[in-house]
Amino acid sequence: MKRVTASYGSKPQMSSAEFTAALKRHGFHIVRAKIEDATGKCPGVGWSAVLRGRTAIDYNKTLAKVIEARDAELVRRGLDKITGESD
Repeated sequence: MKRVTASYGSKPQMSSAEFTAALKRHGFHIVRAKIEDATGKCPGVGWSAVLRGRTAIDYNKTLAKVIEARDAELVRRGLDKITGESD
């Protein structure tokens, strides 16, 4: 399998197996066409994959996106709990 690099200085695109292992390592799983948090900290939220072209998944960008989005959602939920208690 040939690896595709996006541009000079970027990391090579990970394989499907590497992507699945990285998702599991970071506490995610795939449900239908969405990537969901498997740790139970962020239930009910799913994120779609980042595409390269029409059908190919950009595994590197997708992994970065879901980690960042989950962290942001956890911060948002934490802030909601704090502001909800003070009302």
